[in-house]
Amino acid sequence: MESGNRSVLFDTNSQIMQKTLKDLDSLLPYFKNRLFPYAYNIIGDSLAAEDLVHDVLNKYFIETPSHVRQPESYLTRSVINNAINYKNLLKNKLETYPGHWLPTPVLTEDVIYEKADQEEILNYSLLVLLEKLNPRERAVFILKETYEYSHEEIAEILGIKMEHSRQLLKRSKEKLNRKTDTSHFDFGSGHQETLSQLTEAILSNNLEQVKSVLSEDVKTISDGGEQVSAARKILSGPDRVCKFLQAIYGKYLPESTEVKYTWINFQPAITFSLNGSVFRCMMFEFLDGKIQHIYIVVNPDKLQKLNTP
Repeated sequence: MESGNRSVLFDTNSQIMQKTLKDLDSLLPYFKNRLFPYAYNIIGDSLAAEDLVHDVLNKYFIETPSHVRQPESYLTRSVINNAINYKNLLKNKLETYPGHWLPTPVLTEDVIYEKADQEEILNYSLLVLLEKLNPRERAVFILKETYEYSHEEIAEILGIKMEHSRQLLKRSKEKLNRKTDTSHFDFGSGHQETLSQLTEAILSNNLEQVKSVLSEDVKTISDGGEQVSAARKILSGPDRVCKFLQAIYGKYLPESTEVKYTWINFQPAITFSLNGSVFRCMMFEFLDGKIQHIYIVVNPDKLQKLNTP
């Protein structure tokens, strides 16, 4: 994103805030859309991110601090730092989380998401990778690599020195230990047709065709939370993954299930719904035309937003 388009921070001519009292109803949706991606990308939980942004906005508009001269900068800084604090608390809670914790999926279909700052939502594979970082490293990485903030700006937001910001960025890249822009992955629209063929192959028990679209080191990671049974271990290799997909489309697929091909965090995905409610979401990461990773979310708490038109 070009720094010239970044109107939230360091905007000394914040004209939109001059109409705060008159147009509060129109301002709230504006700021929710602008601030949500910061919170979501740092936390990885869309519901928690929405609540956090709502709390920050409520506190600001109720108290309206007189010392704030750049409201948009103040609100953005508040959301980012509150998101870091929340993520620290979440990291502690995840020590007892059953199985793997995956980010909450967000629909990015144009019709549903209405392009509301969706370009600032990170793709799902990168969100999963960022779980390797501590919250402050994650925030620095996101602000520098995704939003293209300078280290001077980041230091001001987080209340640290510029050199510390540089160290945090270097440390985060070392932990990720791979290309972090994910530009080598292919999220093209043609993969939805591949997923449709994959489904047909599984249902017709054509195992060779299923394996033909899986990479040699394909992996599946599942998140069921505390309410739903899910694979606790990462499954690797075409054979194991193929058998697992057969089970998903077999004994774990209730009758009258609606299967839909869609986009989750800019990646091809499949949702499974029963009586209009999504009970399973699968996100697919492709590499060189084959499926590299499959992320499966069955935790009902994380699927709530997928049921919102």
